[in-house]
Amino acid sequence: MEQMEKSIDEYDEKPGFPLWPIVLAVVLSNVITIFCFMIIREQHDASKTRKRIMLSVVESKATIANGELEKYASSIVFLSEYIHGLYEKPGEFKTKVVPATNVNTPAGAYSFQRAYATPQITSEDVKPEFLTFGNLEQVFVPIMNANNAVIMSIYAATEKGFMVSYDKYASLCELAENSEVCYNFFERDWYRRGKEEKGVYFTGAYADSFNRGLTITCACPFKDDKGRFAGVVAMDILLTDLYESVVDMNLQSLPGTETFLLDSFGNMI
Repeated sequence: MEQMEKSIDEYDEKPGFPLWPIVLAVVLSNVITIFCFMIIREQHDASKTRKRIMLSVVESKATIANGELEKYASSIVFLSEYIHGLYEKPGEFKTKVVPATNVNTPAGAYSFQRAYATPQITSEDVKPEFLTFGNLEQVFVPIMNANNAVIMSIYAATEKGFMVSYDKYASLCELAENSEVCYNFFERDWYRRGKEEKGVYFTGAYADSFNRGLTITCACPFKDDKGRFAGVVAMDILLTDLYESVVDMNLQSLPGTETFLLDSFGNMI
């Protein structure tokens, strides 16, 4: 940030520019970048004061937003370690089967449920996970309850093709009687990326398929008892509150200033 501020100062001092822009960027956990764009029309001293005010506000907002993102990252790391424990010491956990999706669940009610990557996979193919991943409900629920206006869903998917999730959209599934939900997460970027990452990562921003708003996914791979990649645990985070708190900066005293966010791929949010 100091280097960026210095380069702006040097540009200010160049003669012959009665009108020029200043851009400040603050990166938040390599996920979101705040861009604050100001058109300077005043003399050098006045513009420098405005720059300092803008820089102070942007840094303050970045600190707040970064804290929120780190909170979600910390939760997803905890879940990854918990799942590793299910593989490493299954005897320390109760046998708890993940229930199938109940299409009679009232709309808007949270549900803990299972799914398979393909119709060919059965409970016998994923027996260890089938019998122990029900324990994830006791860690998914508290995290969701603490952030239910922001976290849309929490889920874990394995290399064997088994997936568990906790969200409130089970009632939207269209299922024949006595059939299982199938969702080929192997084709999803958030899962494929998990094979390459060694820790927490965030996706770019995208429009949620249930029209809940602009969303990003925070994810982390987990390992089995032999230390091999076993799957990915993730949560979908609604960006609305974060976006409004960051973009709606208190910059009324700085006319000519525009603020917007970019995701990690450079797309405007």
